[in-house]
Amino acid sequence: METLRATLACDTQLPRSELLKKFRWLQQHFPDSEHSPSVADKVAILESMVAERSAIEKPATLAGLVRWLPKQRELLASSDMN
Repeated sequence: METLRATLACDTQLPRSELLKKFRWLQQHFPDSEHSPSVADKVAILESMVAERSAIEKPATLAGLVRWLPKQRELLASSDMN
């Protein structure tokens, strides 16, 4: 039932980071569930999406900006190679 609730939450306005927390909780608390392969797939996809989003969002602090800029340069360099 919890897997269904978390899956239905994907159609809401919840941030992906919140959805990731829900699916990680399911993964941790129900490792032997019949839905565990599906939950693991969703966790992997959401982790990737959250990481991509954090790599492109501008940080609110100077310290965050210092960490953010090298990632942006790396993304630009890799996109120039393609």
